[in-house]
Amino acid sequence: MNKPDRAEKVAKNYISQYDSTNLYVNKEYAYSLFMQFKYVEAIPLYEKLIAQGFDNFESNFILGLCYEDLPDNEKALKHYQKAVQFKNDNATCLFHLALIEKSFCMDSLSMAHFNQSLEVSLPKDRALRTYKWLADLHFQHNRYADAARDFELCTLYDEEDNPLNHYNAAQMFIASKNKLKAKQHLQMFLANANRLEDKKEAAQLISKAKEQLKQ
Repeated sequence: MNKPDRAEKVAKNYISQYDSTNLYVNKEYAYSLFMQFKYVEAIPLYEKLIAQGFDNFESNFILGLCYEDLPDNEKALKHYQKAVQFKNDNATCLFHLALIEKSFCMDSLSMAHFNQSLEVSLPKDRALRTYKWLADLHFQHNRYADAARDFELCTLYDEEDNPLNHYNAAQMFIASKNKLKAKQHLQMFLANANRLEDKKEAAQLISKAKEQLKQ
């Protein structure tokens, strides 16, 4: 059963002709629907599987993804939370849980799960996006030193080396009264600011950065 559409046909045929109660065939049927992005059809099957004993990481994680896509974030949150109870070292599940928590302004939990997802897996593009979200959350809560650290980490994970990471880090270090770090990132920003595509914005930021270096 390598192709999802074929797996769906085989499982559906077996269920209709032979045994509609076979949990393992129903599981294959549900998974084949999920793999074809037929989330609305997959949801009731996975809910039934859970009720019949397949209450595990896979069932809850897949339901979380399905509900998030609808979107029904309340149900997605419920199943992501349960999935993490079964397995707390899956970076993708932790990442999605943190996103849903962020949408509900559950900021402390969201930050904790973003960090946990980074600890178990650190692909650069996800690390970059995660640290940007963390920086945003820390900034909203006036935790400027933490936001500065997050933006500084963005400079390590951004393969395109966006100068704005240095600019943002500098602003947060200024807000947290770390003049040495602020100066370092302002200098790094100015050294690379010519790479910014928006020349009007670049001119404004360069002017501001130069003024800040004089202070």
